[in-house]
Amino acid sequence: MQHYATSSDGTRIGFTQIGQGPKVLIVHGGLGCAEDWRLVAEALAPHRTCFLMDRRGRGASGDADAHSLNLERDDVLAVLAATESETAVFGHSYGAICALEAALASPVARLILYEPPLHAAATPMADHLQGMIDTGDAAGMVRHFLVNATGLPEVALAGLEKSPFWAGLVARAPTFPREARALERDLGAIERYGQINAPTLLLLGERSPQSFHDTNALLAALLPHARTETLPGQGHAAHRTAPAALAAAVAAFV
Repeated sequence: MQHYATSSDGTRIGFTQIGQGPKVLIVHGGLGCAEDWRLVAEALAPHRTCFLMDRRGRGASGDADAHSLNLERDDVLAVLAATESETAVFGHSYGAICALEAALASPVARLILYEPPLHAAATPMADHLQGMIDTGDAAGMVRHFLVNATGLPEVALAGLEKSPFWAGLVARAPTFPREARALERDLGAIERYGQINAPTLLLLGERSPQSFHDTNALLAALLPHARTETLPGQGHAAHRTAPAALAAAVAAFV
């Protein structure tokens, strides 16, 4: 079932409702969209209600000329308000940073964070990524990001290029450099997240790059009610490689 919420700047944010039971809002990552999380939502659906949100500029959502991390935060808060009652927030990658910002601005029932790239602000790449888009190399931008930022092995990249997901990643690439720039420009001191009191599950791929493990350890120390669960054999994209296992981890927490 398709729904819409209106964000602080008037942008319409689309989200899909699937399932029944306790509520979970899923906020996808930088090159993703709501549809990428359908298999996770369907695994959760018998006992959980999932709201699959399209972040601005993706899928069913609108867009605006201006972009910032604060606007992405407001988008999450608008969808939360539309769900009406106790809803857990599950953010993946860049979406996990949006979830953190939302939880800092307004209390949430529960928080699930799958590898927010808080370390990325220290290694700027927005200009390089935008340059690749400007020269028409969207596919090259996706390859560069996946290998250098998420640690995707070359053999896995080759498989992804042959999968049904690849065309969508390339099509959404032009919206990604602005998100990298917002992270570089707008992310404040990470220590402020220590004010978040929600019970928090930190999901970590066993095979994810060390930078994600380091960031996870920092968050685990900062957040007063956080615990970590490692996804065996997984990297940064378990929603594609192990959706049932990822859903099971979420269901055990929510």
